[in-house]
Amino acid sequence: MIFSEPSKLVAAVSDKMTLQQTLRNLMRRPNFGAEQSVPTSIGPLDPFDPRDLLPAPGLISAFKFDELGQSELWQADKALDLSPGEGWVWAHFNLSDARAHQWFTERPELTRQSQEVLTTHDEHAYLRDDGSCLTGMVADLVRNVQGSTEEIGYLHFALSDRLLITARRHPLQGADATRSAVENGMRMATPGELFSAIIANSADGFDELVDRLTINLDRIEDRVLMEKLMDERQRLSRARHTAVRLQRPLASLRRTLRRVRSPAQVASITNFDPGSIMQELEMLEGDLATFQDRARLLQDEINLKVASQTNRQLFVLSVLTALFVPATLITGLFGMNVGGMPFTESPDGFWWGLLVSLLSSLFVCLLLVKAGAIRRQSGS
Repeated sequence: MIFSEPSKLVAAVSDKMTLQQTLRNLMRRPNFGAEQSVPTSIGPLDPFDPRDLLPAPGLISAFKFDELGQSELWQADKALDLSPGEGWVWAHFNLSDARAHQWFTERPELTRQSQEVLTTHDEHAYLRDDGSCLTGMVADLVRNVQGSTEEIGYLHFALSDRLLITARRHPLQGADATRSAVENGMRMATPGELFSAIIANSADGFDELVDRLTINLDRIEDRVLMEKLMDERQRLSRARHTAVRLQRPLASLRRTLRRVRSPAQVASITNFDPGSIMQELEMLEGDLATFQDRARLLQDEINLKVASQTNRQLFVLSVLTALFVPATLITGLFGMNVGGMPFTESPDGFWWGLLVSLLSSLFVCLLLVKAGAIRRQSGS
């Protein structure tokens, strides 16, 4: 916590605090949930990491909620307590800090199943329910400084009736949007309601991505119908790949929710209704399925356009080859170094040879027209 008044600094020193402790207090920041912390040191004999000043290793943010759902940001100079006497707690962690894994395993408030979910390196969508706590991972979009990306990340979570712990390795859309809403005063009565808000914000991010993919698909379709093909095949392939990457974790999560206990039992313990998530996932899967159907039909249309264009090019090449075959044969005959060749003594021999070549090519062209080959191809 930064000292804003000199009197506070004097008071801190007068309380027999060492210079090391005072400097640590000066380096404390109100936003103890900074995304990245750069290790520093004070003196060659006493190195320390500013992350040691956090209420818990790897902590991004923590909130304590009262019975009315009003949140209070956890104080930076107070150790994180996962079992407050009143209300409930939401703590959000950064798993990139290896010390957070050790901290989870040392918390008696967490069940063994919760510790495993929060410390595992495997990332795939699933849910587990041990009767008192709901744990698992849910897919979300990774964020950067510009906003949400197309990269898929996973939010580890442990949910009980008085506690919600979330953790991630990269900034995620749903958790960051919910944290901003809570900081701006949004009330949450229960941890289950807060977790539902995280899923809803995550679903909004997926919706925005599907909308962007759909707009991109519309533009590709317009260019295909206008027969202005450039890199549409590559763009369509990337869009389909992104849609498939989104559809897999969503389908896996929806299948997992079906195996969880009935919504009434889950809601009675964690105040969390998986039915609302199921509805969000079904809507997203429906949108993605529609996108995939359109993209597949458009892919077939592009393949037909490309095949037709290739056939036209091959036809032109075949016609040119057929027209020049007689001329090639005649020039080959005139190239033989034997006696008795016509026009060898005539001063206009070259022009007579050229005329014979052109007449032979014209004769072949008339044969092709009479046979209907050129007419059929141009008509098709």
